[in-house]
Amino acid sequence: MLVSGLVGAPVRVLLVLCWLSIAVGLPGEAPWGNAWSDASGAVALAFEPLAVYYTCTVRTQTYSSMAECSAVCEAGVCALRREMATVPSIEMQNTSSGAATFVSTFSSGIILGQNLNFTVKGATTGMQIRVKEDPGLPVGMSYKSLPDGLLLDWVPRDTQHGYVHELELAATLGGQEAAPWRIRVPVVPPAVAFDLPRDLTGEHALVAVPGSPTTLELRCHSNYPAWMMLAPGHEKLPLGLMVRDVSDGRREYVDGALGPYPGATKALTYTPPRGSEGSEATVCFDCGAVQATARRCVSFKVDLCRYTASEGDTLTSVSRGVYMQPNWRRLWNLNPGLEAGPESTLAAGTVINVGPVYRVLPGDTLDLIAGRFHTTTKGILSLNPQLTAESPGDGVKPLMAGSPICLPTCTSEPTPSQDYIHPY
Repeated sequence: MLVSGLVGAPVRVLLVLCWLSIAVGLPGEAPWGNAWSDASGAVALAFEPLAVYYTCTVRTQTYSSMAECSAVCEAGVCALRREMATVPSIEMQNTSSGAATFVSTFSSGIILGQNLNFTVKGATTGMQIRVKEDPGLPVGMSYKSLPDGLLLDWVPRDTQHGYVHELELAATLGGQEAAPWRIRVPVVPPAVAFDLPRDLTGEHALVAVPGSPTTLELRCHSNYPAWMMLAPGHEKLPLGLMVRDVSDGRREYVDGALGPYPGATKALTYTPPRGSEGSEATVCFDCGAVQATARRCVSFKVDLCRYTASEGDTLTSVSRGVYMQPNWRRLWNLNPGLEAGPESTLAAGTVINVGPVYRVLPGDTLDLIAGRFHTTTKGILSLNPQLTAESPGDGVKPLMAGSPICLPTCTSEPTPSQDYIHPY
């Protein structure tokens, strides 16, 4: 039974187990071995989720868990909820010595920070119930004796996740003792996972076009309330990248029961600025729940030889901005689907080609390439900001064989050379 709630907040649970004996008759005639048998089947489970996050305080209590308190409480999830749950069944097992023991297991377990509070009542009036010293109570669990049973209370914390915790109860009546009842409560370990099976880097990087937004929603799931934040070293976002938290802190009801935790979601929008052609922007996120963490990185490769039209752009104005010459035919030759004419208006957001992509050959230099294609090194550099050294005065970065560069368009054929291979 997964007692639903938010990590770090005592999810107040009232679990009343009325175990009635099916035995009838005097104590000496009754088979007290089944004193824990359930004859009623009526159990109500109520819980009250209280959200907490670091120094967030709910109902005068402050905790230091990773639950997203502020967002969750503002969404109205901190109100009282009720849920019907199934009582853990009782099974008889024989110990190594042959003695019978009744066992109940909260099969789905609970999570760190939840409050498990339940009352065990005897099957017959006057029955005395006690906690056996072996195995004793789980660390942190307390109990209170009632006239007709025991009230047990527990909030698992810290390192108690990933284990099945046990307690054992004994019942006596008229000097006779029933077979013991062992209660097992697993504390579920946290697990986190991104919906992306791998990092979107290298050959899996997303392609972006200068001036056009590229969007992605990055989701992290967990069986605990999860958080997501920029990984260390990635707090400063690349120019043009915007990150928004679009997590939905609400847990939906499914068939009368609370559904899974919603996880954490970030919306990424990258709009590369002009001058970022040929570059790559990378951002990494950490997702976690308690001690469990996972990391995903996303890279955006900015396309070469592509331009996104703005409001009012024409073939002539774009040509002047890209090539520093008003020769609109150069653009139209690369984009024959556009309307021909020097003042032909481009719809805002239209992506057009501004040149062919050339793969650098071994031994190539900018001067050799410029001469081969009847252009200038200045013209090549204007379309390839990735070739400019990062520090002023350092000149141009060395050309790497196989790397792509964007070439200005021209109306003449390249000059033949012995090592020339037509790039397009």
